[in-house]
Amino acid sequence: MRRPFRLTVAALGLAWLGCGAMALVIWANAIDPRGLVRLAVAGISLLYGVAAFVAAFGVWRMQPWASWALRAWAVASFVASWIPVIVRGFASPLWVVLVGNLLLAGVLLGLVGFLERGLLPTA
Repeated sequence: MRRPFRLTVAALGLAWLGCGAMALVIWANAIDPRGLVRLAVAGISLLYGVAAFVAAFGVWRMQPWASWALRAWAVASFVASWIPVIVRGFASPLWVVLVGNLLLAGVLLGLVGFLERGLLPTA
């Protein structure tokens, strides 16, 4: 079966995001000499990067488990959206952070649903 164009673009994008997350793991050592913030940023970035690489592989190969990998990447994306709060604290009011994360959750749900439709076998 031929891979749909949207899955090709998604797989390449996920691989690129995974590379960026791995760069953030390396960069996390320079952002804060205190260990806790550095470890939190590096750990969340590592989780995000691994989820992005696994989802990219699954989508590229059109594996049956790719939809679960996309969902895991969406959860990791939502968790990673809290990195600025971890690093800087609540520089913005809490309601702004919550509204932004709700919007992100909606976009991620829509994106995962759109990509999952491309993974379904056609008759």
